[in-house]
Amino acid sequence: MRKITRAGLLPGLLLAAAAHAANPPAATDSAAALGWFGTLAGSCWRGEYAGGGGDTQCYGLQYGRYLRGTIAIEAPGKDGQPFRLAGDSVYEWDAKAGRIRYSNWADLGSLQHGEAYYDGELLRFPDVRSRDEEPRTRSSWRRIDADSFEVTRERREGEEWKPLFSVTYRRMAPVAASPPRD
Repeated sequence: MRKITRAGLLPGLLLAAAAHAANPPAATDSAAALGWFGTLAGSCWRGEYAGGGGDTQCYGLQYGRYLRGTIAIEAPGKDGQPFRLAGDSVYEWDAKAGRIRYSNWADLGSLQHGEAYYDGELLRFPDVRSRDEEPRTRSSWRRIDADSFEVTRERREGEEWKPLFSVTYRRMAPVAASPPRD
């Protein structure tokens, strides 16, 4: 087996980058491919919880292909102490599967991968604990208008989905593009 050194790797990377620049992949409008979900890019959105607190979600396009989202949650905790969570997500349109693929992670140590799909105008995020298991809960996102959308958390009861709660998010303000955080 041949050992590859940094000096040997650099010319190959430069050649690959030059070939990619000369023959870029077919351009797609990532925001359009993500449907109305992609139009959240460039703004922050605030949702207030019925029991107090709420969260702020900010979205932006990254590398012209991915929708990047951040979330900051502040709500009353079960023990009377405030609950706080910060997280990030990256979403990408998978044309072959006709679905949105995502990864999200939070400061509490969670890491999750999943997919979402359009069911008419609703964007469904099923929660699946394993590939062999039917989802027991899901989130359904619905665009209300240019400045608001609603997220409804639902639980399966038999063959029906019953709403647990809903949060309406309203556009706060446009956000400037920023480099990825560590």
